[in-house]
Amino acid sequence: MSQLVCVRVSVYQGAMTRGKRYDALATDEAKRQVRVKGDNGRIRWFPAYCFDHSSRSVPTLSGYRLNDPIIPGQELPIEVIVQLSNGERRWCMFATPSALASCGDWIEGTQVPFHYGNRHIIIARELSDDLIGRMLQYIDSQGELAECSLPLARCDGEIEASP
Repeated sequence: MSQLVCVRVSVYQGAMTRGKRYDALATDEAKRQVRVKGDNGRIRWFPAYCFDHSSRSVPTLSGYRLNDPIIPGQELPIEVIVQLSNGERRWCMFATPSALASCGDWIEGTQVPFHYGNRHIIIARELSDDLIGRMLQYIDSQGELAECSLPLARCDGEIEASP
């Protein structure tokens, strides 16, 4: 029996936890599936892409801090510092579509802002501390948090864990 580490929860919320290790009970190479006992106690087949067969650890979200206050009625992007379980800190921005309309790179001679190449900007219809936390948890469960944020230099002081 080999050990697998979950790297992506996919649609199996409640059955798997990203970063947790599971015993592979069986493998079907043709269907690219592995059989494991999930967090809910059920033994079932999961897609192999949800797991890594190496013994590496997977850093997961351990906390976050909003660098900007969320002011009702004011449409501005919110900077967020993310703390990972391995001590790494990362930076991203959350914005509503109307906040994006008021910032960005400007086309010279116009009043038209635009954005490009910014995977670290996460767009949502509305923002609150709770919603940002839920979005970060979801992005982390899908193994995409590193792709949706930029690394920060290591510095002293950890961010408190968030719910």
